[in-house]
Formats: sequence, structure tokens, C-alpha cells
Amino acid sequence: MCILFMYVNNNPSPDGYQLVIANNRDEFYDRPAQPAAFWEKHPYCIGGADLKEGREGGTWLGASTRGKVGCLLNIRTPSGPDASKKGRGHLVSDYLTSSVDQKTYLEDLAQEGSQYNEFNLIFLEKISNDWHIGYYSNCDSSSPCELQPGVHGFSNSVSDKPWTKVGYGKEKFSQILAQYPAVSQEDSLQEELINLLNDTTQHWPDPQLAIQGGKQPGKLLSRVSAIYVDCGFVRYGTRTNTVLMIDAAGRGRFVERTMQEPIDANNPVWNVATHTFALLRLIAVWRQLEDATCVYATRGMD
Repeated sequence: MCILFMYVNNNPSPDGYQLVIANNRDEFYDRPAQPAAFWEKHPYCIGGADLKEGREGGTWLGASTRGKVGCLLNIRTPSGPDASKKGRGHLVSDYLTSSVDQKTYLEDLAQEGSQYNEFNLIFLEKISNDWHIGYYSNCDSSSPCELQPGVHGFSNSVSDKPWTKVGYGKEKFSQILAQYPAVSQEDSLQEELINLLNDTTQHWPDPQLAIQGGKQPGKLLSRVSAIYVDCGFVRYGTRTNTVLMIDAAGRGRFVERTMQEPIDANNPVWNVATHTFALLRLIAVWRQLEDATCVYATRGMD
């Protein structure tokens, strides 16, 4: 399970942000993963990577200096996932590395959505000076749609049936953005967003979560009802926090706080890495030069 809070502003002040994302990855502790980094074969992309056999290379959250961001959130079902269906993580990595626009990608995906277990996909793409937000869930027959800029929140249910923690988190997220709107306050914004992602307040009972949880015990679902999920007794929970901030000038900061593997459920070690980059100014041109070897992006670790 995962959670995503997102802010998009296509007319930011010179010292403001065009995009802010706060995301938790909830996963089994024993599923191997690679921490966020720029990808060797696609150095204009950054994100973590799934290392599970048969699912290698997929990701839950990633960004491209060419003006794309993608996030995958699995949808909880009473019966659990069908192991025979296609892996979902490659949907994000394929989108980020392709030259296909998000609208076309999602429309094509909708034709074969039943081949995957249930998911939410949020794909962003910067076209000219504006971010466009595409949303698609394969839970029903709904077509992909475009969302308006502003504050959004998603977790492991369809967008029109949110879990209680999503509304709670969106309010906190908005308050934090209002308190630290300027790039000069970037460190404070990052710190408070990380704190939000580690909020253990439980929102149980939650009627929608109960429906999706099926016969799973309340002890488990009550912990899933928090933004920070701690189900260490089944070696599962929030194991990665990610904050992505892109300011008005296109300077990006990708911060990942993740549990060091192998994970000690009782005393996890957290590693924090910060990567910086710059959005390409000639995004449309570079999308036509997908095989170009020169990428105008800065990479580093604070």
C-alpha cells in the first residue's frame, strides 16, 4: 500500500514551487529494492527500483528531467492480488523513458487494463509551461481523465472513495505548504513533509478501508489506516518516504528516506539521500531526440 500527496501550480511566484510531492511506499520488508538513483540506461530519470525476481526495474515513483513524473499506487482488494497478472511497476518506468505523452499512454493502457491487478496511476507531464495531470484506475470502466492543478491526495482506493487518512493528510499537506511557500524555506518544507509521511495517527474504523480489507483482522487494518503504516509483526509497512520539490525555475530536489536492507523490523536503520536536477528547458526537442547521449541535467547528492 502507499499514499501520495501532490501540489501542482502552473503559475508559481518566482520564489515558489510548480510541483511538490510527498509519497510513502508501503511494502513487505523482505521484497528487495534499489534506493532512488539516476538510472544507468536512462540517466535523465530518477527513482527507486523493484528488484523482486520477475519484477526487476519497476518503480512506484519516478521523475524525468524531460518533464515527466509518474506514481503507482496499488488498490487493496478483499481477495488480494492475482499472481498470474502482469507486474504494475513497469508502467511507471516505461512511461518515464518513453517519448509517448501521458494522455496517449494512459488511453492505450486502458485498452488492456484488465491484464493487471487493480491500481491507481498518476502521470504528470510538462507541456510548454504547464503541468498536465493524468489519472487512471483500472478498477472499473472509467476512462483516463485529466485533473486540475492544486492539491490532490491518493492512496489504495479509487479517487472518489478515499480512505479517511487521505483527507486528513491533504489538510495537513496544505497547511505545511502554506507555512513554507518560499524556496528559501525548502529545508523546513522538506522536514515537515517527512514528518507528515511518518504520522502514526490511526483513522480506524474507516468504512471504505473495512470494505476493501475483507476478512483481514482489525489489528492489521487499524495500522493500515495511518499515513505511516507499521505492521512489523507481519514484516510489512512504510519503508520509504519520498519528497519531490520543483521550484519555479525548474530546479528539482528528490529526497528519499528509506529503510536499509536487510530490514530489522524492531530497529530499522533509515538512510537519507538527496538528489538534485534541473528540468530541461527544451523539453519538446529532447523528446524527439530520445537516443541522444547528452542530457543537460545536474546530478548530485547533498
